[in-house]
Amino acid sequence: MYLTVLKKTVDGIEVKDNFNRPFTVKGPKLIEQTMNSAAQYDTEEKVSRTKLAEVLVNAGDAAFTVVYDKQDGTERILVGKLLDTENHMGRSNAIDLEVTSGPPQRQIDHRTLKSLVLRGTKYVAK
Repeated sequence: MYLTVLKKTVDGIEVKDNFNRPFTVKGPKLIEQTMNSAAQYDTEEKVSRTKLAEVLVNAGDAAFTVVYDKQDGTERILVGKLLDTENHMGRSNAIDLEVTSGPPQRQIDHRTLKSLVLRGTKYVAK
C-alpha cells in the first residue's frame, strides 16, 4: 500500500492512498514502524551513477523519490514505485504515485540519474 501522510491528529494519522482516497490510520506505530518513506532519510551516500542505477533496479516494491533528467533535458522529481527494468544502464519503468489523472507510467533513464531516496537512505550521484 502506498500512502501520503496528510497530518497527525488526536485520533491517528490522516492519510490518502495513491487514488486520493483519504482515511485515518489509528495507531501511528503501524505507519512509523512498518512503512518506509519515499522522502525521508537518515543517511546520505555519494555513489557512482552505476551504483545508483543498481540500487534503483533492486528497489522492489518500495516507494522511492528519484531525480533524473527527462529526454528534453529538464529535471524531473518522481515519487514512485518500480515496474520493470531494461538493461543495467538502460531505463526503468515506474509508476508515478503522484499522478491523479492520465497514465501514471514513466520511464527513468539510468544515464541521467541524480539522486534516489529509498528505504531511509539518500543516494547522490558523484
